[in-house]
Order: sequence, then C-alpha cells, then structure tokens
Amino acid sequence: MEPVTGANAEPSALPATSSVAAPSLERAEAMTRYNEALIAPLVAELAETRVRMLAQAERLETLARENGTLAERMAGLERVRDAAMAHARELEARLEAAATRPPEPAPNALPRRRRREPRWRRWVRRVVLGE
Repeated sequence: MEPVTGANAEPSALPATSSVAAPSLERAEAMTRYNEALIAPLVAELAETRVRMLAQAERLETLARENGTLAERMAGLERVRDAAMAHARELEARLEAAATRPPEPAPNALPRRRRREPRWRRWVRRVVLGE
C-alpha cells in the first residue's frame, strides 16, 4: 500500500520532512529574537535622536527669532549712536568757532537810571545858592 499524503494524512503517516519543519520554525523564531535584540537598541536610539533633533530645531527657530529682534534693536542703537556722534561733531565745531572769536559784551539787564541827588544838596542849592 502507498503512504497517504495530503490533508487527510495522519501525523504518524507524514514523511520525515515534518521533523525538519519543527527545527526550522525554532530556528526562525531564534533568528527573529536575535534580529530584534540587534535592531531594538538601534530603533530606540533613532527615536531618541529624532526627539533631540526636533527639540534642537525648535531651539534654532527660537534663537533665529531672538537674533532678528536683537539685530533690529542693534540697528536702532547704531542709528542713535550715529546721530549722537553727528550732534557731538556739530557741537565741537560750534565750540571751536566760539573759541576763535572775541566774546560779545554782555547786555545790561537794567538800563542805567540817573542818580538822584541827595536832599541836602538840593536844599543847599535852592536855599543857599538861590538857584
């Protein structure tokens, strides 16, 4: 009689190849565990690196915004400095010009008024001298 093969076959009637299939399955599972053991740390490190890169990208964006703000402030301060330097040069030129010309006489704050004679002198003139 011929051996029965196919779906209706009994386990004891299967050829010897089935005994080879069990070690292959164990071998495949062992290889899967080995690959997972090798790849899992790499995947974890890759995930950590991605998280760090995203954090660094956000930090770079923040620093770029701050840099723009500080550059605008610095440009404004440079304009103020340039204006102050120009004003200082103008004042120095005025001071130099004022130092070379003679000083102007100070105007009198109050007009001079005629001094009145003392009463005794007026009396002497009127009474004694007859003026």
